[in-house]
Amino acid sequence: MYIDLHCDTVLKYIEKGDPEEIYQGKKSHLGLKELHDLEVKAQFMAIFLPSEEEFEKVKLKGISDWDYVEKCLDFYKHIEETYPDKFKVTKDYNEYTENRKNNIVSLFPTIEDGRLISKVEDVKTLRQKGLTLITLLWNNENSLGFPHKLEGYDNDYGLKKLGIEVIKEMEEQKIIIDVSHLNEHGIEDVLKNTTKPFMASHSNARAITDVTRNLSDKQLKDLGERGCVAGLNLCPRFATEERAAIFSDYEKHIRHMLNLGGEDLVAIGSDFDGIGGEFEIKNPHKMIDFLNYLNMNGVSADVVDKIAYKNVERFFKEYY
Repeated sequence: MYIDLHCDTVLKYIEKGDPEEIYQGKKSHLGLKELHDLEVKAQFMAIFLPSEEEFEKVKLKGISDWDYVEKCLDFYKHIEETYPDKFKVTKDYNEYTENRKNNIVSLFPTIEDGRLISKVEDVKTLRQKGLTLITLLWNNENSLGFPHKLEGYDNDYGLKKLGIEVIKEMEEQKIIIDVSHLNEHGIEDVLKNTTKPFMASHSNARAITDVTRNLSDKQLKDLGERGCVAGLNLCPRFATEERAAIFSDYEKHIRHMLNLGGEDLVAIGSDFDGIGGEFEIKNPHKMIDFLNYLNMNGVSADVVDKIAYKNVERFFKEYY
């Protein structure tokens, strides 16, 4: 059992919007049937806002970001209606705990790339629609700030004025702030302008793999002190300098994150269906194997449980 803080699976199935397709999961890393069979506790289902080219690939050319979000939320609702005893679209900790009593997988709707936000009031609108987390940036500058790496800019560029107003409103509306993809100064801006814990839903340790998408040692310490969680990202480029990522590569990141941020920091943020390349944890079954591997290689059962789900549950209790 585990909780996964990030996947991009909806983009592979939104064209047809067929719950049976995403349930079987034959063209993705993740299938919902597999999640239920494995008794996965919760899956954060990202609505990634792609380029116009990507929209065209799924025959949605010209759709607005807001309409795309609505389309994805309708699809999640359709999944819930088709499999009411297996999945629930979930918006907070109380609903999550009720789902666990009934062996129901919680699907948390999230947004990856806050570019659709043009005014502070949009945050309340998104919460009313059931959104539970927003990844502030993707890999491009948007209305809120600057990403981890951008040609012509450096880390002196963080959140914009609107971005700072938005994160304060997100705390007020209880939408989780996600700093994955954000640059160093932007993360500092989040630390300075918020009081609650937040997430780096799918980010690894930069000291192990030196890429700007990963978290620095200072960031790991700062996030640990705030009570945040950081989810292990399976992307090979962020996990290893080798061609393929294997269990031991991910273990190195886990151990470093534990050492710097403490055992309450580390979680899982697979990035299933948002990544390519060769990697050993290629589906939810392999995620279970990896958690068992950690335990067999000296990580205590209690710490493995924290990584798998307890740290996120603790975060829920504090945030909601």
